[in-house]
Amino acid sequence: MPGLESRTTYLTTVVIVVVTLSFAWKISRGKTPKLDIPQPKITPTRNFGLTQLHPDPEQPAEDDNEIIDIVAIHGLGTQSATTWAAWKVDGDPKSGKVHWLKDPHMLPSELTKSRIFTYDWLADVGPHSSLTSIFHHALQLLSSLNITRNNTKTETRPIIFVASCFGGLILAKALVEASQQWEEKRYGAIVRSTVGVAFLGTPFQGTDKFLHDATLLRIVAAAEDGAESSEGLVRYLRHDAERGELDELVHKFVMLKDNPRYKFPVVCFYEQLQTDLKSVLERLPPDVAKRLDTRGSRVLVKPHSACLPGVDPEPLPVRHKMLNKFNSPANDGFEKLCYRLKEFAKSAGKVLEEKVNHRESSRPSQVIAEWLATYDFSSEQRLFSSQSQEGTGEWFLKSHEFQNWLGEEGAVLYCPGISGTGKTTLASIVIRHLREKFRQQRHVTVACIYCIDEKQEEQTADSLLRCVLRQIVQGRHDVHESVQCLYKDFAQSMSRPTIENLSETLSSLIKGGLLKLFVIIDALDECPSYERDQLLKEMFRLQKDCKARILVTAQPIPGIEKRFSQSTRLEIAPPQQEIQNYIEVAAKKVLEPEFTNDKALMDEIMYTIAKAADGMFLLARLYLNSLDSPRPRETLRSLQALDPMATRNTEEGRKRELEQAYNKVVKRIRRRPEHAKFAKEVLSWILVARRPLTIKELQHALVLEPSKIPVDKWQLIHPSTIASTCGGLVVVEQSTNTIRLVHSTARLFLEDNLYRVFESEGVIMADSSTEAIRTFNIDANRRISLACIAYLRIDKFKTPLLTLEQWHARLESYPFYDYAADYWEHHVDAGLMRENQHVLAFREDKLAVAAMCPIFPPTELGPYFTPGDEILAIYGEFAQHMLEWVEDCGTCHGSCNDIGGISQNPQRLIRLIDTRRMCIVTVPRPRGMRYAVLSYLWGNYQETVLTTENIHQLTTPHGLAHAPLPKSILEAISLCQYIHYRYLWVDVLCIVQDDMKDWQYQALRTGEVFIHANITIVAACGSSSRSGIFTLSERAKSSEEVFSIKPDADRFRQVMSETSWDKRGWTFQEKILSRCLLIFTLEGPYFSCGSHLYSPGGSIATTPERIGRPLSLDKVECGRQLEMYLEIVQAFSMRQFAVARDIAFAMHAITSPLGSTLDGKPNTFLWGIPTCAMDELLCWRVEKHDPDARRHEYPSWSWYGWKQMPQFPLAVISLLQKSSEMKNHQITRCVPGESLGLDWTDSQWGVMCLCLATPRRTLRVDMEYKQSVGSTNGLYQVRLMRKSNTVGHIQFDRRWRQYEPSTMHFIPVFTALGDDKSIRIKMLMCMNPVSADSRNEVFERVQIMDCDISETEWREMENKGGSNNHIWLT
Repeated sequence: MPGLESRTTYLTTVVIVVVTLSFAWKISRGKTPKLDIPQPKITPTRNFGLTQLHPDPEQPAEDDNEIIDIVAIHGLGTQSATTWAAWKVDGDPKSGKVHWLKDPHMLPSELTKSRIFTYDWLADVGPHSSLTSIFHHALQLLSSLNITRNNTKTETRPIIFVASCFGGLILAKALVEASQQWEEKRYGAIVRSTVGVAFLGTPFQGTDKFLHDATLLRIVAAAEDGAESSEGLVRYLRHDAERGELDELVHKFVMLKDNPRYKFPVVCFYEQLQTDLKSVLERLPPDVAKRLDTRGSRVLVKPHSACLPGVDPEPLPVRHKMLNKFNSPANDGFEKLCYRLKEFAKSAGKVLEEKVNHRESSRPSQVIAEWLATYDFSSEQRLFSSQSQEGTGEWFLKSHEFQNWLGEEGAVLYCPGISGTGKTTLASIVIRHLREKFRQQRHVTVACIYCIDEKQEEQTADSLLRCVLRQIVQGRHDVHESVQCLYKDFAQSMSRPTIENLSETLSSLIKGGLLKLFVIIDALDECPSYERDQLLKEMFRLQKDCKARILVTAQPIPGIEKRFSQSTRLEIAPPQQEIQNYIEVAAKKVLEPEFTNDKALMDEIMYTIAKAADGMFLLARLYLNSLDSPRPRETLRSLQALDPMATRNTEEGRKRELEQAYNKVVKRIRRRPEHAKFAKEVLSWILVARRPLTIKELQHALVLEPSKIPVDKWQLIHPSTIASTCGGLVVVEQSTNTIRLVHSTARLFLEDNLYRVFESEGVIMADSSTEAIRTFNIDANRRISLACIAYLRIDKFKTPLLTLEQWHARLESYPFYDYAADYWEHHVDAGLMRENQHVLAFREDKLAVAAMCPIFPPTELGPYFTPGDEILAIYGEFAQHMLEWVEDCGTCHGSCNDIGGISQNPQRLIRLIDTRRMCIVTVPRPRGMRYAVLSYLWGNYQETVLTTENIHQLTTPHGLAHAPLPKSILEAISLCQYIHYRYLWVDVLCIVQDDMKDWQYQALRTGEVFIHANITIVAACGSSSRSGIFTLSERAKSSEEVFSIKPDADRFRQVMSETSWDKRGWTFQEKILSRCLLIFTLEGPYFSCGSHLYSPGGSIATTPERIGRPLSLDKVECGRQLEMYLEIVQAFSMRQFAVARDIAFAMHAITSPLGSTLDGKPNTFLWGIPTCAMDELLCWRVEKHDPDARRHEYPSWSWYGWKQMPQFPLAVISLLQKSSEMKNHQITRCVPGESLGLDWTDSQWGVMCLCLATPRRTLRVDMEYKQSVGSTNGLYQVRLMRKSNTVGHIQFDRRWRQYEPSTMHFIPVFTALGDDKSIRIKMLMCMNPVSADSRNEVFERVQIMDCDISETEWREMENKGGSNNHIWLT
């Protein structure tokens, strides 16, 4: 087997050979002359970008009658001036040129109502070659088109593209990017306006090997001459199988052109004549050119490469160079191309209309589909399906069991199979077969579920059901009413439907005859047992009640076997011939030619491995890889000695055989120490990475060291080298550009054995050591964290990113950057590296940290600032204290990180600001996610808020980067970046402000947001969002005292009480619920957590109560919760609210931690009154009667309904709670006020009435007050109706009393036992009638009064309510 150093890329090999030969040529002459490289003729007048050829833009337009645009794009190594011109007489330069795009008798005469452009791009491959990637070239094309069409107000004009050779790849990339979500808003009109594309010899599957090598040699020659050059574009010309990026681009473009949203016709022209190879070398130095074999001639871009699948191929009898050169209208190629372009133009209206119709008709279904689930397993289906070979799975599709299942409604087919038998590939074959079979039957849906072990957390039963429903909905023109109702009920409130909701919707679709459903579930054993049981429960219900057909693959574990004991069973055991076919194809990629060219030896290999594998593709792959060794024939003989039947009779035997196969791979790797070290690095990355790594990410990661940062692309290790060095334990997926373990069993084996495999020479054992695995994980995370940090500190990253294009260009050129920036801190924590010198140096590297975040709009500090600039500008070296406070609390205070037993609905979502990508993201389950929240005052200014109109823009990466954000929010984002918090919650940007349903749903859950947040940033130094956070008073600015403030609880309370922040309503709940507060006051910064108070002068241990922070109710001991709640109510009632509706939402956040109990009693809160103490708390009163203080948005019996502090008689409440027999009224019903004819409305809560079972009496109230109380109130006597006896005094507003009747209505609210043990009424509530109908009389609370009335006297009073003792109180 060749060594690691020899298994390099083909590209690297060519370069090494050429450079070596070139140096030998120089040395042989005793000098080092420069190569004589002909320079490309770039004239000073060459214009890059779009150039209009027809009509002549210099000539005044006679009329503006163009109805279509034609854009021509040249290929690699040329320019527009030469690409589209031909000699008038073939081969005779003296005859002059014909420019067929421009000359009046050529294309302009055929398409008279067209505007014709050329697009020029830097396509040189010599000394002036472009250093720009294909991605950047694509964005430049889109930008040029966008500017030109906007300037001429022709944004929606149809476009036809003509692309020559490599220009076709640039165009394909551009159209694909224009259709992506993050670019669709800016460039989507271009792809939507495309009505035809003609490709002229575009190498969709690479070029002939000779052309690729010749182009590469031109680059090498230029590099030797000292010129800047790049092979970045040339790699797309590869002729071999290693074309991952090109294959991915072609796949996406084919999907795009067939997507009804963007669909357009395409034609591919290809050459039929061969090119003389000598003509290709005209620009190469003779001594370099002679290294290539120039004998004969070849077709440079073969038909299979020049033609896309499903596209009409159009042959032209010319060589490659002449595909774009026409000198006469009678030219055969010109006639064919013109015919196609005319067809495109003729059908333009129809193509555009179909796109518009599809968008209009599918918009609801697509929106609903994307809401239901973020994925639909389409990428998994493409990946697994692409791995199958022709004929694979035929035995299964033709089986009696499968055919019966296919024809029987409500059938279930259970397909067990041991590890490695190809269950997943077989499932993808079944899905593909069914979808092709029922392609024309719109009422049939074939839904798939791929259970993946690495995604167990996100693949819950309800999420998988949503995926099934998404596959049913997406792409349909009509959306069933049941699905629309589901969307309306849950989407706008950002909640998720329950599993019962989903099941009911699915049933209604099937039972209504609108759907015939097939569900294929793969690898059910990889789904957690609880979620599996839930999923199967719903699947069996659909099968039984709705006749859905279910097919399941799984390993035969007892729990699953039992669930399918009554179902048809078809074991997955591929025949030996299928295994042999697989080996035959795979061997060509693994074995050397000496094996594959020997037919007899290959037959022996196929038979031996197929027999030893005994139906297991995984074992066949591992055994095949084992032949790639120094002693392949010895390995083959050992395989021949295997007896699979002797080892695989039991499940334990099968597991043992797989483990033995993995052990053999590991032993083979360990034979070469340099391989073992490298393989460990690769496997460590794959096992520990936070998400699947792309090939490019891993390539860059593997060449990094903390002390040396190589960025030379020649040092990148080829994917095939990575895979082969790991002995087949990893595989490269070209279709997804990712690298992964060969099988899920490989992960289990490695997790148990990786540390001992590569660090110990002892025997590998099956049982794992917990300590060994922990040690390995720490070690792996340490190495990976250092690699991430080393990468992030590259000097090129320390420049600010100002545009989205620059962001994409950085990720294209430095593919590992995104992963490193996202997960470096996770690996630091997992590797226990917070105090490592490299980590500390990185945190102090302001430019490197800032580079991970985008740049903000201008501030007063200058045109741009980096995270921490404003903090440092104000606080200087003391800014570091803030970071230390946060880290000290997070590390040392366990109680501050404890959020108790507060539960959270796992279906709930939350929006957060991603401070690195500068956009708003929606994530599930904030619990466990590290994020900060901003507590501040709105004031009257809000430059940018989240609305239904801008939500798409602000959720696009960098969408917030240049939005006009107020200073407080900008500085909060900067602070989060400085203290290493990636996510931030800000109300105006995380709640849709013009969507009432979203606002109400989110406002009800703000309490959870603050409870689960790690830190709350408090802007207590201003009165609006424009005040900023980092603001000091003039006194503090002129004094050094701010930097030596000693922590003092009393001083802190005084400072806070003087702030506007401590007077507002919303900030009260934030003060109570937040675990830790980083507070910025005019006097300086503070940090308050559950146990300490920090200031620049130090810290002290304290309690929340001492510094004026009421305890969260869930942290109050049972028995004191009601008392604490009443104290909170009194403090809360004094807070200011700009909008009355906010009171209920803010209070709900405060009470929500209690759940459904209060002091151990079942409870809910009804307009701020706990129902477990409703009788007791109806006797609350206010200091003075003020009718103008009434809030009519709320019931009068609730303290919400008054702009005054409620007073609760605690002695009365305590007595009532102890003596249930003393309660004088009972709440029998609570209903919305509007049901009684009241004009109260509120979309979220509904204004409610209490129906009280209590006797009402009419009493006489004096019109003259007895004495004055304050400036506005008076004390009035209340008397019995028939007697003049005074029963008590009531306090009324004097002006109000003048317009009220002499008699008023009262009900008892508190009774007590007198000295003689008789019942006496001690409190009455005065009420005013509001509305009455024939059955009910409705009253509003006015005031509470003290009294002393015997039960007998009360009974003798006149009862205006007759025998009906039920009243309605609103």
